[in-house]
Amino acid sequence: MQPLLRRAWSGSWTAAALALAAWISVGPLASCALPATQVEVLIATDFPEESPMSLRVFMREGERTFASTLTRPAHEFNPLPRTIRGEVPSFTLQPMAGSPRDSVVSVRFEAQSGGILVRRDVRFRFLPNQHGYLRILLRAACGSTDTRCRRTEPCTRQAYCEENNQTCGAQGACVSLPVVPSLDRNVPFEPISPSGMDASVDAEPLDDVSTPPPDSACAPSCAGRLCGEDNGCGTPCLDGPCADGEACMAGVCQCAAGFVSCAGACLPMADVQCRAGETRMQSCGTCGSRTDRCGAMCRWEVGSCSGGGTCMPGEMQSEPCGTCGSRARACSASCDWGAWGSCSGGGECTAGMSQTQACGTCGSQSRSCSASCSWGPWGSCSSSGVCTPGQTQSQACGNCGSQTRSCTSSCGWGGWSACTGGGVCTPGTRMAGCDRCGEQVCSSACSWGSCQPRSGSQCLHMGGSNYRSCTRCRNGAQFCLGTCVWSTACCSLGSCPSCL
Repeated sequence: MQPLLRRAWSGSWTAAALALAAWISVGPLASCALPATQVEVLIATDFPEESPMSLRVFMREGERTFASTLTRPAHEFNPLPRTIRGEVPSFTLQPMAGSPRDSVVSVRFEAQSGGILVRRDVRFRFLPNQHGYLRILLRAACGSTDTRCRRTEPCTRQAYCEENNQTCGAQGACVSLPVVPSLDRNVPFEPISPSGMDASVDAEPLDDVSTPPPDSACAPSCAGRLCGEDNGCGTPCLDGPCADGEACMAGVCQCAAGFVSCAGACLPMADVQCRAGETRMQSCGTCGSRTDRCGAMCRWEVGSCSGGGTCMPGEMQSEPCGTCGSRARACSASCDWGAWGSCSGGGECTAGMSQTQACGTCGSQSRSCSASCSWGPWGSCSSSGVCTPGQTQSQACGNCGSQTRSCTSSCGWGGWSACTGGGVCTPGTRMAGCDRCGEQVCSSACSWGSCQPRSGSQCLHMGGSNYRSCTRCRNGAQFCLGTCVWSTACCSLGSCPSCL
């Protein structure tokens, strides 16, 4: 019997890796040293080709079962692209980084078209370093009404299978979840029987679910069983262990109190910041903005900041000005710098400049402005003159006279003035003529002294009238002789030469 495939897809489906245990990968696979561990999924359905259709994929690590309703798929293809008959779309599943290459995953494929919702659950183990193929045929019959459900309303064939921990298979019949990926991509889809109720399986043949025996013929037991597992009598265990963050509620593992669903898993509410696909605008940097996006694990992924200004509001900036002064400006609320303020705090000079002044006898000295804009001490005076301008000097000249000179503006002495205030003679000089036996000596005041005996003379002759008393006779006297000596005779005055 030829396959009855009324619909198939083709094309490259972009997929985001949002699962805990597996990634969806699309397009050519990156090369690696060893063959990649992956399973390529090929999907077909018997939905009418003209009806639009969407597909959602849910993934879990391990052998955990799915709840009857799930709201956060690992990825959603909606709507599917237009198809070409006979071509089958594909995407690959890979173990998540850090998981064993032979890890087990549970996958739910959920398709909807024309108001019909069809589900198919499978569980398989990855083949290390092998490229496996898994063909999934979604039957519209799985979404048809059924009357055998015990706790699900409305009851469908797939709901009945799921109540019994199975899934609706390629023939519209209940089959077990485990399948084995093929290593041959060309294995065809399993033919569909006209009745749509064969018990055959599209991956690994398993028996259909039989009607559970009466309670009286079975002893149910949930000891050591997971939540929702068959209790041995065809009904699920309403209690039992679930994955981390989940609680068993009426036989279904759901997110426990304080946990929320994210990327196919239940995470602590405190760890969930956002919902997948959500965005938010945030201010950043210097009056800029950024768009944050909710990432795979429901946490914000910070976007890049753009549109910022040049500074932060309230920020201050200063720069030097003038003579060691400073000025400041402030950043405005729009993140732009305002105008510079006035210069303040300056010193008395500009750093590095020098100053010179006159000193001494037409000399000069200098000082320099320090780095703190204050004057340093004056340096030593370098003089080149011999006097101070305006200074005067006098000296003796002539016969007890004097003369002066003045210091010029170039600190040099001018010429001596004429000699003034002189006397009649030179001190110490002698002049004869005052007496036959005498002479005059020039005093220190440059004037002639009185007449006195010259050198070698004993007395002044004074024309013979010069005498001195002697005691050889009463009123005796000695006269100065013409030879300028005292006479040896002594005579009485008035009677000389008597009394000799």
